[in-house]
Amino acid sequence: MAHPTPFADRWHETWSLLREPAPPDLLLRIAARYSEPHRAYHNLQHVVACLQQASTIRPRLEAPAEVELALWYHDVVYDPHRGDNEERSAAFAAEQLRSLPPGVVESTGSLILSTKHPSAPATSDGRFVVDIDLSILGAPPEAFDDYDAAIRREYRWVPAPLYRRQRRAILQAFLDRDRIFATDHFAAILESQARANLTRSITRLS
Repeated sequence: MAHPTPFADRWHETWSLLREPAPPDLLLRIAARYSEPHRAYHNLQHVVACLQQASTIRPRLEAPAEVELALWYHDVVYDPHRGDNEERSAAFAAEQLRSLPPGVVESTGSLILSTKHPSAPATSDGRFVVDIDLSILGAPPEAFDDYDAAIRREYRWVPAPLYRRQRRAILQAFLDRDRIFATDHFAAILESQARANLTRSITRLS
């Protein structure tokens, strides 16, 4: 298990938004989950990158603490063989955060479920959480290519022809949207690069 110390300060920062002491045991459990050997992208580095994005838009958020808790927990359950990871992550978060007010727990769970990406969330914070989760799509080309390769490692068990076909369909679905990013903020800074990255990746998969 990766030692959580490098992430402890960021954990404390999130809990300071709640005006609550940061429970170290919860961070240990999170670190254990995100350090599972099958994870190449969905790990603590991804979570911290999401939290860094959240920090830059904190004044725009209605409930910054719930947004950050959702980002900490949004991939805490991750089995690439299953399609219910978001539901299981939300349930895990609800159990771990049961000492918090029910409204905070419920809001956090709803934000986690928004990362299933079925459609643009109805709430402003939900849209920001989704855009933060997708922000890697608009990363510089080298960082996007590293992400693309890491996703393939997480799905190494899928035969290459099937992986290429399914991955191409997923990426094309994002490219076919009128706008990849739901918020004006992220669309302005990431939309163009995301479309270039997706087009390049789809071409490689063809």
